Amino acid sequence: MSTMKITVAAKTDVGRKRSNNEDTYLARSLWDDNNWLLAVIDGMGGIEGGEVAAELARENMEEYLQEFGNGERISLLKQAVTQANNRIVEEGRRNLALSGMGCVATACLLELKERRLNMAHVGDTRLYELRPGDTLRKLSHDHSPVGELEESGRLTEEEAMQHWRRNLIDRYLGEMTHNVEDEEFIEDATFPLVAGAIYLICSDGLHDMLTSAEMTDILRRPIPLGQKVDALIDAANEKGGRDNITVVLAETEEEEEEEVPVEQIITEQPLLPEEMSEQGDTPLETVETSTPARNGSRKSLLLGLLVGFLVGLLLGGWLDSFRYGRIRDKEPATITDSLRTDKPDSLSTLKDSLPATNPDTIGTTNPTDTTNPNPANAHE
Repeated sequence: MSTMKITVAAKTDVGRKRSNNEDTYLARSLWDDNNWLLAVIDGMGGIEGGEVAAELARENMEEYLQEFGNGERISLLKQAVTQANNRIVEEGRRNLALSGMGCVATACLLELKERRLNMAHVGDTRLYELRPGDTLRKLSHDHSPVGELEESGRLTEEEAMQHWRRNLIDRYLGEMTHNVEDEEFIEDATFPLVAGAIYLICSDGLHDMLTSAEMTDILRRPIPLGQKVDALIDAANEKGGRDNITVVLAETEEEEEEEVPVEQIITEQPLLPEEMSEQGDTPLETVETSTPARNGSRKSLLLGLLVGFLVGLLLGGWLDSFRYGRIRDKEPATITDSLRTDKPDSLSTLKDSLPATNPDTIGTTNPTDTTNPNPANAHE
């Protein structure tokens, strides 16, 4: 069994031509470690206005998602972007100095357990995916005339990067109020989150300076993710750095969990006797089912029966001898009485077994004391 692990790195840079930075970003876990919010926001509409619009968008998206965390992730993301748009419009109307301000944004909610990437996108910021062994692929669409020409194949990538209308856009946050159901405003999509892939969200300060091939070469370098962010920004600045440059990178990987499969536990075989001697262990199952244990039990049972039988014989003989001795010690009258009571028909047999004597003394003379010289004592 495996789970998905994510590494995130992000940075924004003012570039070589601008005096202030109107870009901002989001790169944080949201609700729990399973959900991640990543976004790049590029301000427009003047020095102060663009910076304020970008910051309002960042704050409102984050606060909305923090407060309302229940629901389908793609729907929540669209609602957060719509809320940010309407907040920018409201602030522009309230403050005339900020009238006309706006921004573009690409926001993503990543679900690690579900292995999904949810995107809500407006403008010309971009979302890329680089899978292992593949080329860099753009997942978002530019909402601009030049972007449409490039995607349709009427302009090459290099031509679009140098086009004089490359900064014109068709839609942005802050233009007018919207509902979340409005068409032709938010581009939303859900993509599979692939293990081992790198996801790049960036402003046009990067993709207007570097081609997809140049970005791919940097992303494939065997360096930590944070260093890849720095390398991308440095390369864009070396090419001129005409605009603010913002980069958010997320890299996914499988994380194996060590556990013993249930099937292995059930089918595990008991140790053989020679294996037990080597391991110094005697499983209970082996002891109960082994042949030597049965033979020993049988021998013990036979020996016990034999000893019991012999003890029974000895005890029986001792009891018989004890009983016979007690009978001999009894008075003749007692013997006679017991014969009369228990077995009256045996009197004639007893007479035949007694020694010859005077018939008148039968029943009164002690048969065990035939030598008594004083017959009178027999009646005491």
